[in-house]
Amino acid sequence: MVKTDTPEVDSKTRPVWTDPVFWFLIALGLGYGSIFNILPASFPIFRREFGATLEQMGRSQFLYFGSSLAFSIVGGAVIGRIGLRRSAMVALIIAGTAVLLIGTAAKFNVVLAGAVFFGFSIAALVVIGSSIISGHFVENRQSVFSLQASATPGGP
Repeated sequence: MVKTDTPEVDSKTRPVWTDPVFWFLIALGLGYGSIFNILPASFPIFRREFGATLEQMGRSQFLYFGSSLAFSIVGGAVIGRIGLRRSAMVALIIAGTAVLLIGTAAKFNVVLAGAVFFGFSIAALVVIGSSIISGHFVENRQSVFSLQASATPGGP
């Protein structure tokens, strides 16, 4: 079993919807699912504001997915070292910073840098959320996974 820094709860005596961790996971899924498609949805803005070409817009997607892949190489070890709570805080800060970078960019190169941070942080949030579900909701994990997935719009 995965060791987490969230306390286990006897799921037979307490319904999942009364657990604050459940609501955090639902909000997390809703949050990263809502902003998952920020780059492709922003393509018309990139074209209008920066004169971005299809190649540049494709590069932003490549950097997003490439950094997500990079997370899969080093992310588990990092999360294991600093713990789920700290990892969640760091990943949320990085995701917020990435969205801020992309939203306030004066040059398209800043958007590309934001795409790197954004992909890395979204991949981290998916892993963190799944790890919390697996470690905290031992008896009901499949139900919680299903509920979180249904609350995640267009998620990864």
